[in-house]
Amino acid sequence: MPINLLQNYLKKRKAKKELKTKILSQGQVDFTLTAKNIAQSMGKSKIFYQELATKVHPDKFLDERNKATATELFKKVENSRNNYSKLLELENEVNEFIRKK
Repeated sequence: MPINLLQNYLKKRKAKKELKTKILSQGQVDFTLTAKNIAQSMGKSKIFYQELATKVHPDKFLDERNKATATELFKKVENSRNNYSKLLELENEVNEFIRKK
């Protein structure tokens, strides 16, 4: 059993190294620019999260059906708090729910 674990580890490590080599060979990667983009995305996602969470907060809805749907959407937004692309996807869902209520 330990031999299989070691073999799996070595395979994953080799695959990771090959992927890194492939990415770096395609062009020069500017890590400072990447870090800056990540920081900006985190800032945007915080503001965007606050906007979406405010729109679908369950306490804003009196009807039980709408409140249940809002709770579900609010949980999705909470889980995607730091993922800007996922929040963009959820924005459509939130706006559709707001229009239907």
